[in-house]
Amino acid sequence: MNFNVKMYGMRTIVFVIINAVLASGQGHSDSRCYLESGGSTENFIVSEDIAVGAIIGKLKIIGNTGVNGNIRLKLHERDRDAPVQIEAGTKDLILTSALDKEGERGPASVYVNVVCDRLHSEAIPSFVIPVNIRITDVNDNAPQWKGAPYSISLSETTVVGTRILQGARAVDADQPGPFSTVEYSVLPGQYSDFVDFVNPLEGTLQLKKALDYEQLKNFTVKLRAQDQGSPPKFSDTFLRVFIIDADDQNPRFEYESYTAEFPEDGKTGKLKIYPKAIRAWDQDDGIQADIIYSISSSSSPDAKYFSINPKSGEIELITVYESQKSTLVVRATQIDNKDRYTLATVNIMRSDKFRHDLIPETSNTNDNRQYTTKLQFIQPKHQISVRENTPIGSRLLSLPTNRPGDRSNLRYSILERDQTDFFEIGQYGDVILRKQLDFEKIVKHIFHVMVIDDQLNNATCQVTIDVINVNDWDPRFRQPYYRFRLPLNDTYSIPMEVGRVEAADGDVGDKISFFLRGQHSSYFKIDSNGKIYLKEPLHNLKKSEISLIATATDSGQRSTSVPITFVMDPEASSQAKLPSFLSIFGVLFIAFIIIVMLISFYVYKRKSNQIHSNLPSMQSSAGLVSQEKRLMNSHMREANQEQHNYINSGGNLSPGASSIMASTYDAQNHHIHHHADNKSTLGALSRTNYRGRLYNTQQTNNDDIEKDSITNSTDTTKDLNILNRIDHQRNKKLSWQHDDFQKNDVSGSLDLNGSTENNLIVYF
Repeated sequence: MNFNVKMYGMRTIVFVIINAVLASGQGHSDSRCYLESGGSTENFIVSEDIAVGAIIGKLKIIGNTGVNGNIRLKLHERDRDAPVQIEAGTKDLILTSALDKEGERGPASVYVNVVCDRLHSEAIPSFVIPVNIRITDVNDNAPQWKGAPYSISLSETTVVGTRILQGARAVDADQPGPFSTVEYSVLPGQYSDFVDFVNPLEGTLQLKKALDYEQLKNFTVKLRAQDQGSPPKFSDTFLRVFIIDADDQNPRFEYESYTAEFPEDGKTGKLKIYPKAIRAWDQDDGIQADIIYSISSSSSPDAKYFSINPKSGEIELITVYESQKSTLVVRATQIDNKDRYTLATVNIMRSDKFRHDLIPETSNTNDNRQYTTKLQFIQPKHQISVRENTPIGSRLLSLPTNRPGDRSNLRYSILERDQTDFFEIGQYGDVILRKQLDFEKIVKHIFHVMVIDDQLNNATCQVTIDVINVNDWDPRFRQPYYRFRLPLNDTYSIPMEVGRVEAADGDVGDKISFFLRGQHSSYFKIDSNGKIYLKEPLHNLKKSEISLIATATDSGQRSTSVPITFVMDPEASSQAKLPSFLSIFGVLFIAFIIIVMLISFYVYKRKSNQIHSNLPSMQSSAGLVSQEKRLMNSHMREANQEQHNYINSGGNLSPGASSIMASTYDAQNHHIHHHADNKSTLGALSRTNYRGRLYNTQQTNNDDIEKDSITNSTDTTKDLNILNRIDHQRNKKLSWQHDDFQKNDVSGSLDLNGSTENNLIVYF
């Protein structure tokens, strides 16, 4: 069928193309039966809820379809059963039957061919125009429940939060999208607070409120499934819950206390019980377990003198008892559950001491009870152990009093306010868990419970609850995954640490152990601290990456795993060698620093020695100059005196020589006096070359430097020549041979020429 339709469509397209070619050959003189848009197919989009008889659309075909028109439109013969028709004399496409996107009440899509006949034309009498009608979805279907209504049975001990129904489901027949998306809810009602849906988009119901068979045996709630349309469509159904009685009630005595009379004459035998024989029953109506009786030896010091029939509750004195009265505590226990029990007291006395005022006037089945006994707990202290994962709402302990039948008139309370967050006392003296226990925070709860009757009599008891640790925490890794690098060469040593994983556990005292698993886990090992070691070389492994799983397991066998990836990296080998290279470089650098410091210290010391060696030379030069000045003056005076004496004595000189000597003598005296007035030194000059500068140890100004210069003082040179000639003639001692000079010599050793490396000394 589809093949024929495709072939027919292809022929139609070819036919249209031929018509177009022919029309173009005729110069477009006749455009009848062409589409106004110039296309080859007409398209319409309609909603599936369009009414029958409505106009789907108007065919945009060129031409007149009226009475005197030039074209005629009709459906192809094969499409005469289609849900559409062309209204006679018009271009309107009319719907003749219902549409349905889901294909249930009508076709989901429509495809027809419209034949356009050119009237009064002999060339091409007709055209075939394909018409495609697309149908859009509307929200016309409501969700339908599967398997409804629902019915379940629950135990009254079912924990709050338990998923009680997972099969509730509704299906919407609309097309995928908001019209078929179902949302679930519990409609408001009398019992709607007992259940709700875990997720509005899932049909899973959970228990929201604790059940109690003695108060409610069954209930019904209304459920709704609704789509996301606007407005939405919905459907409702019912859930009926039947509550199954559980063993959550302790047995109950007919009377809270009994009175008994000893046998006469002090003999052994059965006791007479008042007002009736001892009897107890199971308060769980749906169970009605059998009851056995016993005497509590811990609460009754005289229990060894008596026995009780475990089935009938008859008490018998089994040995001679001389006391006038006694009190027994009788326990009634369910035969199928030893944790379910209740207590009653039996006051026993001699016949002459028997008090009828202690006999209860009414039983536990009557609300108008009067008691003369003092209100008290059967046990002053209670201690139990409870696991930390015990569900909230659980009954942990029963605190019976000596008035078990009067529990409706008793009020219980916890004296420690901080413990009221964790526990509460029920109407009948049961300790109920109110908040989740946590061993990691509190390991023991101790509190006191007070009971008060309608006459304001009260009693207290102590309750100790030891919290048992439960492994309720999984180990947790510090990171969600790990990635380590492995070297490629064989220069590393085995075993080699390649990485470390870290995990922690919230449970106190839990120890974590690690192990690796995976295809290549045999190459590695992991210790208790999470350190991973490479224990075998990898040179035979042709892989670029190794993937393993690291698992951490605690003491309670809870475990968590994370992926580990080892990457083969050539840089890992060089990085492994990096510490030794850095160590060598560090040693060399420190040695270089030490050498530089030693050289710097040596240079500093040498410079310092040179400076200090120059200072004594300068001081010596200054002393020498001063000494030479004194000696020179002395020599000059002697020379002058000799010259004067020589001249005056008329020595063997010619007149010319005498005049020269006289003039020289006058000039020399003038020169000496001139320098003495200016406080200048002619005896010695010291020239010290330090860093290219010239120093005179006794220079006072620039003029002195010029006058003391050997090269610049011509007068001094003349005087020196004259004096040298005179000294030579007289064969006088040199200045450094003078006794005064040797005594004042501070240099210790001078060159005979009067010069050193840095000093030049000239002696006169």
